[in-house]
Amino acid sequence: MEGTSTKCGRTSDLQPSPWVSADIISHLPDHIICHILSFLPTKHSVVTSTLSKRWRPIWAHVPTLDLRSGAHHPNFPATVDRILSLHVARALDSFSLYQENSADFTESDLGNWIGAAIERNVKNVHLELDSTDMVKSPQCLFSCGTLVNLRLEVCVLPTFSGPTSLPSLKKLHLRLVEYKDNNALPQLLEGCPVLEDLTVDGIAEALGQLTVRSSTLRRLELGSMADQLDCDVVVDAPGMRCLKTSECLYGHIKLISVASLVEADICFSNEMFVEYGNLYVINVLRFMKRLGDVRALKLSGSIELFPDIQLVSYYVKFSNIVRLEVAADWRIFPSIFRSAENLKVLILHGGYWNLQRWSITMMGRCTCLLYPLQTVIIREFGCAEDEFAAVRFILANTRVLKRMEIYTASIGIRPKAKSRALRRIQLLPRESVECEIELS
Repeated sequence: MEGTSTKCGRTSDLQPSPWVSADIISHLPDHIICHILSFLPTKHSVVTSTLSKRWRPIWAHVPTLDLRSGAHHPNFPATVDRILSLHVARALDSFSLYQENSADFTESDLGNWIGAAIERNVKNVHLELDSTDMVKSPQCLFSCGTLVNLRLEVCVLPTFSGPTSLPSLKKLHLRLVEYKDNNALPQLLEGCPVLEDLTVDGIAEALGQLTVRSSTLRRLELGSMADQLDCDVVVDAPGMRCLKTSECLYGHIKLISVASLVEADICFSNEMFVEYGNLYVINVLRFMKRLGDVRALKLSGSIELFPDIQLVSYYVKFSNIVRLEVAADWRIFPSIFRSAENLKVLILHGGYWNLQRWSITMMGRCTCLLYPLQTVIIREFGCAEDEFAAVRFILANTRVLKRMEIYTASIGIRPKAKSRALRRIQLLPRESVECEIELS
């Protein structure tokens, strides 16, 4: 009997726990399931209605609609109409529409769908109409009182027949949008009294002037403007605190007021330098002179020939800068910085190409910029000799450095090589006796 009992005990031990086979998700409250489904495209959310009677009505209460279609789907309008007729959520957190072929629906269809979302007090709208035939975004979209976040991609901004009214809009993202005239964007922004964040990523058609005028704007990002050779960008945002630019013709950007600006992220383009030569470099530096009062600055990209140009009159004095991040060829450093006496944090994106000949570049011209540093962070460290030379130079010229953090490249560095690198760095002489070094 004891053997039988033991055998039964072992059999009992092998029986699966009821939690293994149980449908845990189906027993969750409806609002939690709706929250989970809100992260899925609507077509996947709808499919869950076939799982069981418990699941059948849930998708219709999900507070998001994410509608997507491929290159050609002639039944797309009927599908969207059907979904909207069955969807019963009283309020919409977000409405997203992605359609590769705008020929599958009309502007009237789009207006009806946006109108249905507005009736449900939608907060976030994302339209991406990736098609060769540009579609005009509906007028009703620009008089939505509940809209907080609007993202328009590859579409046309309409010619407004009257004033716009987006009293709750805080974030606006415009990518490859076509503006019918120079007043289209200013007229849109006039109706956004609480707008804080604006991104303009490219322009679909040629435009004479792009004007960004807002008294409430806090962050502005400009990108993919390099092909707009005849377009001037005028920024009149006295409250702007953060500016990010990439792939821009800096000679065409005019900043009216930068008194509130504390953070800037500037990307250079070596390709544009090759195309436009020294004029591009000079325009970059003229632009950066307007940023001389920022407290945090990030530089990325590469213009390898900066040091070979006589640019003394264009040096920038960054009197207030506390944090500098550079993901670029470091040989541009002495060509930009005249002084930065308050610099405390330096973030350096490593790699051989960024750090080669560091000490030769810095010695005698920018060594004083390192004196006030308290924290140095080096990323993508590849254990090349030029990178070790850069670390040696920094440690020897930072008098009050408290901490140096070095993060090795994610691939190509073995644990043994990392350990050897740390031992080698720990043995380097340092000017600051309080400096701690961490390599990971």
